[in-house]
Amino acid sequence: MYSKSNINKILDYGLDYILSTDWRLQKSQLLSRTPEQLSLLDDVGILEWEDDGKRFIGCSSKWRKRREMKRRIQGIKTVKNELKMLKKTAAKGSYYTWNSLYKKIEDLLKSAGVKDLWNITIKPLNQDNTPDEKGKFDLEFSLDKKALKERKKREGKFVLETSVDKDDKTAEEIKEAFMKQPQIERAFRNIKSFLKIRPVYHWKERRIKAHVLICFLAFYLTKKAEMKLRENGITREAVEVIRDWEKLRLTEITLNTGKDNLHEWQWQMGETGTRVKKEISDVGWWRSIQGYKRSILSDLEK
Repeated sequence: MYSKSNINKILDYGLDYILSTDWRLQKSQLLSRTPEQLSLLDDVGILEWEDDGKRFIGCSSKWRKRREMKRRIQGIKTVKNELKMLKKTAAKGSYYTWNSLYKKIEDLLKSAGVKDLWNITIKPLNQDNTPDEKGKFDLEFSLDKKALKERKKREGKFVLETSVDKDDKTAEEIKEAFMKQPQIERAFRNIKSFLKIRPVYHWKERRIKAHVLICFLAFYLTKKAEMKLRENGITREAVEVIRDWEKLRLTEITLNTGKDNLHEWQWQMGETGTRVKKEISDVGWWRSIQGYKRSILSDLEK
């Protein structure tokens, strides 16, 4: 999402954006703040500034800080133990090439989330070995104290970039809007899975747009239904409720009286059916379900 072309496209449509910056920009923006500014950010929880004509909102979270600190400490501990074992193995026998050992260490640091916190040196014990030739190596490693200090300064903090004008929304309102991100992500998840916006089999632009429009109209109806459910005390997601309602089944009933055969279709009303019917009736949509039943029977007659 965070690319210049996407941002320009948003602005071209006359819209505004609130984005969490990528980690490189976030790192540079936070480290360019003075110690006093970062201290204020810790105390107040929010800080605003402009850089190169762009509006940035720095945010601080105590919960995020505890989580990131815990991950850092655990990551350093895990890497240190693994590097100690690798040091012994690499010096004892010809198990690795220089390239394979470097790749193994790189993957270890990356998976632990502490790649920027270590100084690593790999020295071949046999100087005649090529980087692709197995041999014995001396592995030296140490924590980068400067990088560790910078990491601690950034922990718990994140930076938002927005095109929204100060007169339209304050920094606090920008942060509050961004914190609704889980709801937005859930909405897109529903559109992609429940409403099946993907896969798209169309090639022409107008057909692709029509496909997306139908999915968003379906999402709009789903959200309207969810609001109606909330009014009636049903707190589950609309998607969950609709999937539950799909358990309602039409059953064909035939009764042979000797002279006449009585034949009709009815909703299956076991324990699940009765509960679902009551829930639909409480919301005021049972007439719609009955209309759906008539449309099904009409199709069957055809």
